[in-house]
Amino acid sequence: MKIAGVSFSASENSMNYRGLELMDKVINFSSIQAASLPLCNSNKPDGVVPASIMDFWSKIQEADICVFSVPECTGHYSAAFKNAMDWFVVKGYFNATLGKNYPFSNKPVFVYTFTPSVNTDVGGRHFKMTKHLLEKMGADIRSMVVKNDFIQII
Repeated sequence: MKIAGVSFSASENSMNYRGLELMDKVINFSSIQAASLPLCNSNKPDGVVPASIMDFWSKIQEADICVFSVPECTGHYSAAFKNAMDWFVVKGYFNATLGKNYPFSNKPVFVYTFTPSVNTDVGGRHFKMTKHLLEKMGADIRSMVVKNDFIQII
């Protein structure tokens, strides 16, 4: 079984990426990647995307299960997450198949947020809108977890 781990943080030395690396010691991901993608600047429903997006798409599509590490940024999901989803919409011909043509569509998706905060009220404030977006794009959300006080991986 192939499990893809994706960190949707644009930060260098991201805690969310390092959280996936720690999980890899137990899960043994088939791939771990950071969503370090160019800014989505296309509004053409032609499916044409840069090679880096195709590579990113392929690694997720090859997986049976996806683990997405999405940081909370000012109470919302990160810009890197939104940018990746925008590229997926471009690649998917602007949702021509109504949420069935994305690399994680109809697959189990687990969402994690790794945060150094000891305040348990932060970290997961983006979950409602993250879940809404991913489900609209066909993901089978299995769980959403905040790992607070994750100082040990700094």
